Amino acid sequence: MSLDPRALVVAAAPAVALVVGLVAQPQPQSVVAAQQAFDRSALGAAVSTTPSVPQRALDVKLGGALSLRGVDLPTPALSRGARLSMKLHFAVDAPVADDWQVFVHVDADEGGFRMNGDHWPLRGNYRTALWQKGEHVVDAFDVVVPSAAPAGGYTVWVGLYHGDERLPFSGGDRALHDGENRIKVGAVVVE
Repeated sequence: MSLDPRALVVAAAPAVALVVGLVAQPQPQSVVAAQQAFDRSALGAAVSTTPSVPQRALDVKLGGALSLRGVDLPTPALSRGARLSMKLHFAVDAPVADDWQVFVHVDADEGGFRMNGDHWPLRGNYRTALWQKGEHVVDAFDVVVPSAAPAGGYTVWVGLYHGDERLPFSGGDRALHDGENRIKVGAVVVE
């Protein structure tokens, strides 16, 4: 009686898959180990242990882990197609438990039009779960004014979110908080 070579392959396949599966599994790394191993040198002045100096100082606590210390919002008047360049200045007060994205809502004062500028901090190069206590992080980004944006005044709101959850306002200047975990950082005009 001879054995069909295909039977040997079929019989050996589960064992090979098990071995390959065990070898190919990613090795988990603790958050602390990931924070310590991350090379911050490529981030330049965007991450420092020295506080940055924003154009407009703010006093807002988010989630008990971050402080929004200020904003640079240099262009009060914009035309359609222009870029609204902004910088948010964060201080890390405690380890951040998750990866949060920044949301930016530039809301028309009348009519309900909204420009969005949602993004990962530092263009995705430095996720919030890697941020370490004592760091100061400056997130620079642009929001493009669409050609359909109506002329008029706009309020600029920011915050952090993960899925459907927003990082809650946890202290500071309550006048800047809208009750929906959005922080008012300024105003612009579209001409």
